[in-house]
Amino acid sequence: MVWTRSSGIGVILLGLSATVNVFLAVKVKELRADTAAVRAHLTLKPGESVPFLDIATEEGSRVRVDPERSPIPTVVYTFDRDCGWCSRNWPAIREVVVQTRGRYHVIGLSLSALDPRRHRSPRDFPGPIYQGPSDATRRAYGLGATPQTIVIAPSGRVLAVWRGAYVGAVAKEIEAFFNVRLAGM
Repeated sequence: MVWTRSSGIGVILLGLSATVNVFLAVKVKELRADTAAVRAHLTLKPGESVPFLDIATEEGSRVRVDPERSPIPTVVYTFDRDCGWCSRNWPAIREVVVQTRGRYHVIGLSLSALDPRRHRSPRDFPGPIYQGPSDATRRAYGLGATPQTIVIAPSGRVLAVWRGAYVGAVAKEIEAFFNVRLAGM
């Protein structure tokens, strides 16, 4: 093999590329570990105490929803207007609201600004819908993933948390916890 200047540059570039790829792989691994740690920290766990929710009505007025002022557990169901799984999950959360009426106070909480024509009317959510959680509420409740269901006792302690739509194991857990029957999605 004849060693030329262009083949020498190719070997150098190949070595440089390999070095950059190794560096990037290490960085990706570190970022995944950091992200997992942050998620674990932000995820509520049963038994944790939570404060009131600082949120807004559909019209935009700021309100406080305090689970400790409710004689029955409060269910906070979070969704986002652009979340496909949230849209698919509407029939299931409606069933939970209807079948637990009187046993649980269920509220819908949009993590994005609402268009009432788009979110309430077509789906006819049978409970109050709020929007715009404050930064403090987002942190305290670990809000970000949608859909997410959080059950809070009148004592202000978290009873249960589910992330994701009501399919598979989550659907079975929801049915068992609330003693309801969900229609398949």
